[in-house]
Amino acid sequence: MEYLVWLNTHPFVSQYDVLRLDHMEDTFFAKLRITLIDGSVLHTKEYSDSTTRKYAFHWQKTDQQWLVRWDNAPHFPQLISFPNHRHDYRQATEVITESFDITLPDVLRYIQEQLTNTK
Repeated sequence: MEYLVWLNTHPFVSQYDVLRLDHMEDTFFAKLRITLIDGSVLHTKEYSDSTTRKYAFHWQKTDQQWLVRWDNAPHFPQLISFPNHRHDYRQATEVITESFDITLPDVLRYIQEQLTNTK
């Protein structure tokens, strides 16, 4: 739960809603909706147990236009980073690229860089 405390002080997080949070012995599941200072929204889903980690981080504009999504669903076996990948919707067509086993702090760091570079 330490990253909930961390979200309270993150300079680019305006507010967040905990949609679901389960933490048992060796199992963790969190589903959050994070509103950023520009009004865009990051939807997060993370599950982990002693042998598995599944995640999806989905960043979208206030009008629900998708921006970027990171996940590890096994959709693109041709990628070197399989199953980790990124969907980028900011071009005319969706672009799928390699990614790594990304975390919420990684995603927020990326978004912070994107928002800072567009000013």
